Amino acid sequence: MKKLLFLLMFLTATQTISFAQLTTSSSFGVRYIVPTDVTADVYNNGLGVIGASNIKILPILDITIAGSWSTLKGKDLYTDTQGNIYSTKDISILGFTAGPVLRLGFLGVGVKGGYYFDDIHE
Repeated sequence: MKKLLFLLMFLTATQTISFAQLTTSSSFGVRYIVPTDVTADVYNNGLGVIGASNIKILPILDITIAGSWSTLKGKDLYTDTQGNIYSTKDISILGFTAGPVLRLGFLGVGVKGGYYFDDIHE
């Protein structure tokens, strides 16, 4: 029993990281999207939302997780001989990224990986 008590006291005294010490920060925003180049030929301006969280793992290491949803309205592209107007379908894009960030003073260096889902099937 004394050995178990000593082990628990030793682990408690030398503990440096616990879940109670994890600090997080989160942000949420709305964005206005202005397409450029070829995308601007097919789509009008759009709207989106984005949310991000930073979870501090170590004093100099964070894990960053971000998610977003955006939509662009399709443009009217042409009319046929009968006067029917054909347009591009609206597009929705759902994105997710995550990765580690090393905090060096005011500089944050990291790598993020992610995936974007859209509803373009043609």
